Amino acid sequence: MFLEAYIDKSIEAEVTQFSTDCEDPKDNIFLSLAMSTNAEMIVSGDIKHLISMHAYKGISILSPKDFGQFMRRELWAG
Repeated sequence: MFLEAYIDKSIEAEVTQFSTDCEDPKDNIFLSLAMSTNAEMIVSGDIKHLISMHAYKGISILSPKDFGQFMRRELWAG
């Protein structure tokens, strides 16, 4: 179910908005991509730089564990 949902929601995207807000400049691409695609969520294990920015401009930033819990709630809620 997860893989099907992942494939269904996957898109090819172009970065059109740019962020320089992250303390680690290498992580700005993830913020930029999320903003450019109107993403609702970023999943990251980077507690120091990305997860600590939750919610960035309305974009949730979750750890893999928190994302798993979110998906279980969403998939089994219906």
